[in-house]
Amino acid sequence: MSCLLGACIVVAQISHGGSYAELTPTIATDTANITHDISHFYKVNNKQFSMDGYLILDTDTRIDLGYDNGLKSQKRTRSKALTVGVTQLSIQIVISPLVCLLS
Repeated sequence: MSCLLGACIVVAQISHGGSYAELTPTIATDTANITHDISHFYKVNNKQFSMDGYLILDTDTRIDLGYDNGLKSQKRTRSKALTVGVTQLSIQIVISPLVCLLS
């Protein structure tokens, strides 16, 4: 268990990570039925990578973290993305009194 500023990490896990490749078009056909090679337009210039994980703190708080390094090509660009989500876990236990009637 690691503690920093009064919050202790109970569980930490990288749930997904690695490089990936999107499907990109390689040919286009115009109205005259002529096929054109467009693979260079969408060729990715960087190695795409994403990673997702989470931390569960002793305060019943879960922090989800994610990173994507984006995409760069001649015709399109997707920015880098960092995602952070916080969930407060709440567990309520309700105990109902059992009433027994004796006759």
